[in-house]
Amino acid sequence: MNGNESSNEPLPGLAVYNPALLKKEDLIAQFVARQPLLNRLVEELRRCGGKSGCQHQLIVGPRGTGKTTLLRRLRYAIEDDAELSSRWVPLVFPEEQYNVSRLSDLWVNCLDALGDTLERWGRKDDADWLDRQIEKLPADDEKRRAQAALDLLIGWARKENRGLVLLFDNSDLIFDRLKDDHWAIREVLSGDNRLLFIGATSATIEATYNHEGAFYDFFKIHELRGLTDQETREVITNLARLRNTPHVIETLEREPGRIRTLNLLTGGNLRTIVVLYQALARGKDDSIRADLEQLLDQYTPLYKHRFETMSAQSQQIVDALALNWDPTTAAELAEKLRMETNAVSAVLNRLDSDGVVEKAPSPPGEKMFFQIAERFFNIWYLMRAGRRVQRKLIWLVEFLKIFYGATELRPRARHLAQEPGKWDEAVVFARKFIVEGDDEYHEENWPDSISFFRDAVATGHTEEAVALLDETEYDERWRPLREALQAIAEDDSSYLLRVAPEIRQPAEEIVALLLPEGVRLGSAPKLARARRTRRKKSQD
Repeated sequence: MNGNESSNEPLPGLAVYNPALLKKEDLIAQFVARQPLLNRLVEELRRCGGKSGCQHQLIVGPRGTGKTTLLRRLRYAIEDDAELSSRWVPLVFPEEQYNVSRLSDLWVNCLDALGDTLERWGRKDDADWLDRQIEKLPADDEKRRAQAALDLLIGWARKENRGLVLLFDNSDLIFDRLKDDHWAIREVLSGDNRLLFIGATSATIEATYNHEGAFYDFFKIHELRGLTDQETREVITNLARLRNTPHVIETLEREPGRIRTLNLLTGGNLRTIVVLYQALARGKDDSIRADLEQLLDQYTPLYKHRFETMSAQSQQIVDALALNWDPTTAAELAEKLRMETNAVSAVLNRLDSDGVVEKAPSPPGEKMFFQIAERFFNIWYLMRAGRRVQRKLIWLVEFLKIFYGATELRPRARHLAQEPGKWDEAVVFARKFIVEGDDEYHEENWPDSISFFRDAVATGHTEEAVALLDETEYDERWRPLREALQAIAEDDSSYLLRVAPEIRQPAEEIVALLLPEGVRLGSAPKLARARRTRRKKSQD
C-alpha cells in the first residue's frame, strides 16, 4: 500500500496504543518528542548510586502523552550503555498489573520481570532457578511471603552487584491497590539503594501531594505536557522520513497553519499526533476538517468504551462538563444537572483522581474550575453531540484555519477607525467581513479585519467591537476574537481562564496582536495612555 491509498487500517511499524509491539529499532527510531526528558533520566542514573542513594522518579501525564514509550526507551538506553548496564538492570512490566492486591504480589512481579530479563539474556538456567525459588515462597503468611520475595530480589541484586530499575507503568493502579502498604514501600525504597523506582501515571497520586501521605516530597516528579507546534512538526517529519512519505512533509511546508490548528485541537497529545500522521500519509483530502474527522473516527471505539465503563452518575457529569466545553465550577454543573453541589464535587474529585477530569486554573477569588482532562476526548464528544453544538466546533476549525493560515498581516485598507468621525464607516467594513463571504473571502480580508479591531482597541472602541460581534449573532464563529476583545475591554489578564483551552490559546495570541506594543492586560493606566497617544497622532 502506498502512502496515498485510503484505508482505516493502522500503518505497519507504528504502534498507537501498545509500544511493546514495536521492534526495538523501530521504537528508537521513532522516539523524538521526549528525548530531552530521556536524557535527564539517563544522566541522573549516571550520577546516582553508592552511599548517596538515588532519587526515585515519577512521570505524570495524561493518556497518550508518551509515558509507556518513554519507559521502554529508557530500558533500551540502559541496556545499550556499557557503563549503565554494568550497574543497573532495567525491569519492565505489563502496563496494567491487575494481579497486584497485596504487597507480596508487587515483589513477586518484580521477580517474574527479573526472570524474563534473565531468559532474554540467554541465562535460562538462572531464570529456571529463580522460578523454583518463587514457587517455594511461603503461601500461608502474607507478611512472611512479602519479606521472603523482597529478600530474594535484593539478594540477587547484591550477588550480581547491580541495582534494579523498576520501570512501573500505571503506578497509580499499584499505589491505589496497596494503600495500606505505602509506608512499607517507602521504607524499602528508602532503605536499599539497589532498588530504583521510575514510574509513570496518568492520574495524580494523593500520597505524593498530601502532607500526611507516605510519598509526600518523596518522588522527583516530571510532568509530560502536550507537544508544542515545533515538537509536533518534528514527530510527523521524522515519521514521514522513516516511512518514505514525502508528500506529508510537503503538506507541512505548504500549510503550516494546518499543523498548528490540529495540534491545538488534539491538545498536543503524542498518541493522537501519530494517528494524525497516518491520516496525512494516506489521505487525499487536503482539508483540516477531513483530517479532524479521520482522527475522530479512529478514536471512536476507544472513547466509547471509556465512556461506557463509567458509572451512570459519572457519565451524566462528564456529559455536562464536555458539552459546556469551557471550564466550570461544581456549583455551576450542579445547577445545570439539578443535583446537590456536594454530590457533584465528590464525583468530580473521583474523576480527577482517575484522570478523566482535571482542576483548571481559576481567576483569583473564584471557586475551583474543572474541565475534561484529555482535550481531544472533549472535541470528540462535541462532534457527537447535536447539530448546534457541532457547529461551535466547526466554526472554531474554520476560524483557526484562517487565523493560523495567514502568512502576513499587512492591511491594504485605510485605518478608518483611527480617523475622527470615521468609526461608523469602519464598522460597515467590519460588519461585512463578519457576516458575508466564504472561507476564501475571509482569508483574503483577515489582515484588514485585524487592522480594524486593533484600531478599535487603540481608539477606545473595544466594547463597541465586542457588541458588534454579539449583535451580528456570529460571535460563536469568531469566538476567539470575541473573547480576546472582551479580555481587553475588562483589562483582565485572568478573564481567558474562563474559556476552553482550544479557544484560549488563539485568543491570547489575538490579544497580543491587538494591544499596542509593550502593553499587557491588567495595566489599565498604561493602556489608557496608549489610546490617548494614538488619538493625538491621528489628529495631527
